[in-house]
Amino acid sequence: MSKLGYQLGRKFWNWLKVMLIVSLVTGCGAAQFANGIGGTGITMGHITGFGSMYVNGIKFNTDDALFTRDGVSSKQQSDFSTGEIVKIIGTVDQDNKTGIATEVIFSDVLEGPVTAILDAADIQIEVLGQVVTITELTVLHGFKDLEELELDNMLEVSGFIDTEGKITASSIKLLEEEFNFSSILDIEGNVSLLDANNRTFQLNDNLTIDYSNAVFEGFSEADLQNTQYLAVFSEQNIQNGRIIAHTLFAVDNTLEVGASYEIEGLVTRFVSTTDFDIEGLAVSINSDTVYKNGSSQDIKLNQRAIVTGIADANSIVAEQITLFDSSKEVSLEASIEAIDLTQGTIRILGETVLIDSFTLFSDDRSSNDSSNLSDSFLSLNLEQFSLGDFVFINAYQNQQGKVVATRLSKTDLFESLYLSAQLESFQADLGIVMLFGQTVTRYTDTFYFDIESNFITQTEFFSLLQNNPKAIIDVTGTITGNKAILADTLGILEVE
Repeated sequence: MSKLGYQLGRKFWNWLKVMLIVSLVTGCGAAQFANGIGGTGITMGHITGFGSMYVNGIKFNTDDALFTRDGVSSKQQSDFSTGEIVKIIGTVDQDNKTGIATEVIFSDVLEGPVTAILDAADIQIEVLGQVVTITELTVLHGFKDLEELELDNMLEVSGFIDTEGKITASSIKLLEEEFNFSSILDIEGNVSLLDANNRTFQLNDNLTIDYSNAVFEGFSEADLQNTQYLAVFSEQNIQNGRIIAHTLFAVDNTLEVGASYEIEGLVTRFVSTTDFDIEGLAVSINSDTVYKNGSSQDIKLNQRAIVTGIADANSIVAEQITLFDSSKEVSLEASIEAIDLTQGTIRILGETVLIDSFTLFSDDRSSNDSSNLSDSFLSLNLEQFSLGDFVFINAYQNQQGKVVATRLSKTDLFESLYLSAQLESFQADLGIVMLFGQTVTRYTDTFYFDIESNFITQTEFFSLLQNNPKAIIDVTGTITGNKAILADTLGILEVE
């Protein structure tokens, strides 16, 4: 058996075991997470913290859990990293805040060499010819920023694949400096342009897979069809956009009737607000479905959400749908002005920000040795932050009007603060913009940028705002008073 055969066999049987365990627990009182009834089921989402393991706001005790990474058994929780998407099988308590994990499973969506650095703004790379987008919630392990990466660096990517085949990364880990004899390529996606005569197909619409000598696991070659979701493995490096497949796995998304699910992911099929899929799993709603951070009208293709519910024969019957809207998010880098450990809040730029069980913690300072991949296991919590710490925060405003942090990271001290948020209002004649409750004023030497990062004049900048009143604006500058910022730079980051 080749080096690949053993690892892939373990990965395949691991996937089957997930569905087997679900079927075994369905007779044990399936959980209704949203109603806090408790029980046994599957939780899938990104790891936000340790000291136990936090996923989807639930603190899982993992003392007796079986850990598996890409089909290979792992002995300890420290083999996992913040940001990685995992499946947890276990029980959840009635408060829906704590649980006990019996198994923790990680499978990456992409493992391969860097084939291009795509974006000068440092938010996109290409791995195995696949576009990988970096967001404010992406955690980098083994390197600090994309500028450190070089072509042929081997990366492991965890995240979500949208309907265009693009990957939004929740975690990226540097594995090796280059492809070598022990490397394995690993990619998931949907089949298109199947050519049975030449035994090739496209994966995610842009990568040619040659399966002439591939082993089929979980299905036969006769079952191969367009739109099918597969995992493809190879021992050979990509050549001219082509991969010689060693093994093909059909990923089974069959639901187990009565099992409870709490799934974070993207809407991968959308017909209507009552007929859609999340991560390939059908979702149905009813009059009892509860929406957080939005309504049914906010559901659309590639929308990120967490769906909680019980599976029937056809779908996950949603009890709760939590929605995430990037246009309503705010990102900033500034110093902590106050901390309240009792309330779980910090104050920054005059705003009180709630830190909860969904908040992802990380230490992104240069002094933190990111070459040590175990650094992501550090059990950061709010108690390890101090007044005056310079931090990065990504946050959103919930339905109660509270600002809630999705990420809180220690970062290096910079001379200027940074703020990115949706435009609230502006006064072109005074050179003032309002965002995140801050009054941002210009001065003689303020620089302006358009969405392509080109220098523009003040007049051109405010003319663009006139046509894009919901634009996402970013600003660097200094605090001049209570909720008052003097801008060094003002740029348009995103428009509708």
